[in-house]
Amino acid sequence: KYSIQGDVAYSRALVYLGKGKIDMNSMPDVAMTLAVTAPFTLGKTTITNIGNLRVKETDRLKALETELKKIGVNVETTFNSIIVLNSKFEIRNSKLINTYNDHRMAMCFAVMGTKIPGILIENPDCVNKTYPCFWRDLERAYLSPIHLGQKHLVLTGMRCSGKSHLGKRIAQHLNRPFVDLDKEIEKDQEMTVAEIVERKGWEYFRKVEQKICSVFAPLSSGKSFVPSVIATGGGVVLNPDNMEVFKKNAVNVFIFADLSVLAERLKKKKGSRPSLTGRDSEIELMEVWQKRRPLYLKYADVVWDNTSGETIKENLNFIF
Repeated sequence: KYSIQGDVAYSRALVYLGKGKIDMNSMPDVAMTLAVTAPFTLGKTTITNIGNLRVKETDRLKALETELKKIGVNVETTFNSIIVLNSKFEIRNSKLINTYNDHRMAMCFAVMGTKIPGILIENPDCVNKTYPCFWRDLERAYLSPIHLGQKHLVLTGMRCSGKSHLGKRIAQHLNRPFVDLDKEIEKDQEMTVAEIVERKGWEYFRKVEQKICSVFAPLSSGKSFVPSVIATGGGVVLNPDNMEVFKKNAVNVFIFADLSVLAERLKKKKGSRPSLTGRDSEIELMEVWQKRRPLYLKYADVVWDNTSGETIKENLNFIF
């Protein structure tokens, strides 16, 4: 409130989004964050008097226009302004945002990514120039206390997002049983997941998965109920019946990580998991993400970013 830096006026500028012109000459750098926030408001936003953004690490006005258009934002620029027009937009596929090796581009589109999963930041390490801990702090921003009561904690997300690893740590922290659904399926079938898929196919596997999920349906009066931490398989969200079971007596946490990080983790476990499509692993990863992302978000009560692999573990006392 009493800062002498111009940036302190940013919160006041937010009030005028969608309502015409906003002069950002006193804080041109944060005008970039204002520009990526504007698409989420109704009306037309014109951010003016920011021509000096064209002579920073890159031509930031041109870069903003180019990258915003990638994700469907109706935007145009003049020499010293950027105009975000009243339009609905939707990312139909994951989009790689070019940072132009500019830390401000990475940071502002990371903010946008908190609203739109599917934004991928190219060269994320460019933030090290001014804010080396940016990504770790952004992960922390996703975290908020969870009140489980007597409900299960269900972890959903892509392969290698950290569901099982985190699930074990959380179960230990909460003194609850840990359940790995894929392991339960293997016990039931007396085969590994890879063997089940090889011998009987994915359709059969999904049927067994549904049967195992049904075990965790709300129990009738008089039967015991043991709240657990449950790590699901990546495809559990494909069957609405599975998620209906968990909706009734669980808190569902969707865990995600940057796709480049998931790709590296998958390489380290190459051969341990059957292919879903038979295609190249990185192509498969992108295709599966695009198909499942809307479902993960649809059923999630909470979303966690586990890109670093450390932030969530470090903050269990805060979360629970």
